[in-house]
Amino acid sequence: MVKIGKKLREARLNCNLSIEKVIKKLEELNIYVTKKTIYRWENDDTVPDLKTINTLSFIYNANLNELYEDTKFCKSLNENEYRFIIAVRENEQFRKITKLLYKI
Repeated sequence: MVKIGKKLREARLNCNLSIEKVIKKLEELNIYVTKKTIYRWENDDTVPDLKTINTLSFIYNANLNELYEDTKFCKSLNENEYRFIIAVRENEQFRKITKLLYKI
């Protein structure tokens, strides 16, 4: 089982984004984190909250199902929350609108 930290790091590197660039993109969306926070996520010391992980999946253009799969974060959601997140995120029109709104 691959943990979410490894998936987040791989997704970030696949986008050729430094941690500093991720911090800047998150700040543009009023999500404020430090380098240490991102390191902790990527090392599985902590897990981003729902809003942040959804935003990261947009920034990294990552499949939300893959990020959530087999993670303690996913297991912390109840089934209805998880289904709602997946249904909304798989809607292509929603993704396009969100990208336009957030300029991601």
